[in-house]
Amino acid sequence: MNPEQDLKEWELLWEYYSPRNSFERFVGTIPDSQVPGVFWDPFEFKEQKVQAGRGALKKVISEGTH
Repeated sequence: MNPEQDLKEWELLWEYYSPRNSFERFVGTIPDSQVPGVFWDPFEFKEQKVQAGRGALKKVISEGTH
């Protein structure tokens, strides 16, 4: 079992649900062009938290739990 490979596969599996992709799907349903500017901040905040969590997970995998 290779944790690094497992993590990459997991990330590919869940890419559809990433904050940016979710935002694009959401905005695509709204015809008003001003809406994306209003709603991007919450999605960006979520994306920052997801990236921080992924970074922490990668650090644990690479360094172990010592």
